[in-house]
Amino acid sequence: MAGLRNWKDLWMLYETEEQYTRFPDQASGASPAEKLDLELLQRLLNAFNSPKVGLQTNTSKGRSGGPDKQPGIKLEEFKKSLSSVTCSEESWIEELFCEIDISHAGEVTWQQLCSYLLQEYKERQRASTPPAALLDAQPQFTLCSQNKREPTVRILSISQQPPLRYITVSKGGHITVWSSSLRILQTFMVSGDPEHSSRLRGWVTDAAYMRGLHRVAIVTDHRDAHFVKVSPTDIFEDVHLFGFRCVLTAVCFGFDSQRPEQPPLLLLGDEKGGVHLMWFLNTSKGLFKRASKTERGPQRILFSDLDDHDNMVSCRHIANIHRAAINRVMFDPGANVIMTSSESETTSVVFMKVSMKQEPYIWKFSQGALCFDYSSSLQLLVTGGKDRKIRLWSRYVTFSPLAVLQGHQASVMDVAIYQPVEQIFSYSRDSVSL
Repeated sequence: MAGLRNWKDLWMLYETEEQYTRFPDQASGASPAEKLDLELLQRLLNAFNSPKVGLQTNTSKGRSGGPDKQPGIKLEEFKKSLSSVTCSEESWIEELFCEIDISHAGEVTWQQLCSYLLQEYKERQRASTPPAALLDAQPQFTLCSQNKREPTVRILSISQQPPLRYITVSKGGHITVWSSSLRILQTFMVSGDPEHSSRLRGWVTDAAYMRGLHRVAIVTDHRDAHFVKVSPTDIFEDVHLFGFRCVLTAVCFGFDSQRPEQPPLLLLGDEKGGVHLMWFLNTSKGLFKRASKTERGPQRILFSDLDDHDNMVSCRHIANIHRAAINRVMFDPGANVIMTSSESETTSVVFMKVSMKQEPYIWKFSQGALCFDYSSSLQLLVTGGKDRKIRLWSRYVTFSPLAVLQGHQASVMDVAIYQPVEQIFSYSRDSVSL
C-alpha cells in the first residue's frame, strides 16, 4: 500500500497500469523461467541478501512502517544483479522489473520474484499439456476434391438437428455436407445468373448457417446473396437475392433461443463499412413472398423490389459504421448489439445497439482487425490482425487492452474463445496456437 499512497488519483493509476505482456529474450526466445536454473537462482538470492540490499531496506522501514519487510532491490541494483547473471539487455530487464513490481513500489523482493517465476512455470506447464478432451481422439484428414482446389471460405457446424454435421463452402460456391466422422453426405454447386451462365459469377466472401430455418446464407463479391436449404435428405438453392448497392463482405445470423417469438435477424456487412439488417417476419411460410408463377431453379429477387415482400421481411441499412470494408459481423441477441470489425485503425471494432439510441463502443488499434470473437458471459473481446498480436479487451474499456499475446509470425486470420476449457484458439497464415 505504500506504493499506492504515492498516487493521489487511483483512477489515474488504473489508466496508466502496465498491460500484461510477455517479454521473451529476442536472441534466444527464452523467458525468465526457462533461463534461471537452480545455480542462477542461488546467485540471485545472494544478491538479494547482500549487505547493500539490507541497507536499502533499513532506510525504507521508517516510511513503510513494516519491521518484518523483506529485503528489496531497486531498479538499478536489479539491473546489475540480473545482468551479471543472464547477460541480458537492460531494456528487457526494465520491462521484467515492471512486470514483477505490480504495486509500483519502486523495488522488488525475493518473494515477489519467486511468485512471478512460479506463475511462469504454471502457465508454461498448462500450455504444454492440452486438456484431455483434445487428446481423446486422433485428428482426421479428408481431401475435399469437390472444392476443385478452391480455398474453403467458411466451415459451419449444424448441431441443432442431431447427428452433428459440418458444411464447407468454397470460394467458387461448392457446398459439401460432412458427417461428424468427415464422411461426405451431400454436395451442391451454387448456381449463377441463368441469363449469362449456370456457374456462379464472382467469388464467395462469407457464409452463415441460419439456425432454425435450415438454410445457409452465402454472400459474394457480385453484390448478391444465395439462400441454400439444407435438410438431412436434400440440398438445393431456395432464393437468389441480387442487385445490392455494393459488395457484401460478411454475414451473420442472429437467433434468440431464449425468445423464439422474436423474428430472426440476418446481418450483411458491406465493402463501404455499412450493415444491412433483414428481419424475417413469417418464417413458417418461408423467407420471402413466393412468386406468382413457378420459376425454374431458385426464386430470383431484385434487392430494390424487397418492398413487395414487406409482409415477409423488414429491411434496414446502417451506413458508414466503419471507414473500411467490414470483414466480420456478429450479433448478441440478448443485448441486441451489433458487433463488427474492419482493418480501419480508427474503427477497428465497433459495438452498437440496433436501436442506435446509445453511443457505440469503438476500439482503435494499429492496422485494425482481421478477426474477433466475443463472449457475453465473460464480457471478453478478443481481436487479431495484421500486426500478429492477439489482444484481450474488456467489454466496456476501449482505450487499453487487458493483455497482448504475441507468438504468431504472420497475420492472425481468426480467433475463437472456447469457454469450457478456458482457452483462446487462434491461427495465422503460418501456424495455429491456443
